[in-house]
Amino acid sequence: MPEGPVIRFLSEKAQVFVGKKVKKASAIDDSLDLKQLEGQKVTEIKTYGKQLLITFDKITVSVHLMLFGYYLINGKKPNGKLRLGLEFDNGELNFYASQVKLIEEPLEEVYDWTVDVMSPKWDPNAAVDKMNKLKKLLICDALLDQDIFAGVGNKIKDEILFNAKVHPASNIEKVPDKKKKELADEAASFSYKYLGWKRTEVQDEHFSVHWKEICPRDGTAIEKPKMGKQDRTTYHCPKCQKKY
Repeated sequence: MPEGPVIRFLSEKAQVFVGKKVKKASAIDDSLDLKQLEGQKVTEIKTYGKQLLITFDKITVSVHLMLFGYYLINGKKPNGKLRLGLEFDNGELNFYASQVKLIEEPLEEVYDWTVDVMSPKWDPNAAVDKMNKLKKLLICDALLDQDIFAGVGNKIKDEILFNAKVHPASNIEKVPDKKKKELADEAASFSYKYLGWKRTEVQDEHFSVHWKEICPRDGTAIEKPKMGKQDRTTYHCPKCQKKY
């Protein structure tokens, strides 16, 4: 599932359509009234967590790539089922295997921007407060909770736990607040670094633990069991990451 920085990178590439009118809008889902988008001008393209938001004067299209979704900008159309296709004078923006929603309410009423780790309104202290209310939950689950860390996915979760030297199976109420704050700060910091690496497609070279076999700190074999409520493969070092 693409994480926040990957979707932010997509939004950067899609900026060429801001200010352009939709010539044609199509999808396989007949329940979406996409005709209302035709003739409308894109006012902004931005992100919230793992969602791409394409805004118009009175409506916003939310696109979530889910586990296997993908997009094409002016690319050759595949055989996949089109979830959203927007045609402009200067090209096309198409999404496949994705979740598409139309939002009529003001976005400020729909989204809490203080939980988006890549938003200027991101509030790490609020994230710590929310984690403290989760009690028995594992820290790896808390970091994947999109109501606390919107945009953080499995890769970012593994990396920031490694950087903070916290074992993913730590009980959240046992993890010191200082460490929780470190993780919250790192969630935003690492996400922006990830975005920078994504721009030149070198992000995999910068991962310290995800997809790795040996810990770069102490040479211990990396473990990668499935863990937490979501049963996600979790890369970690059993030696240098402390279990609380």
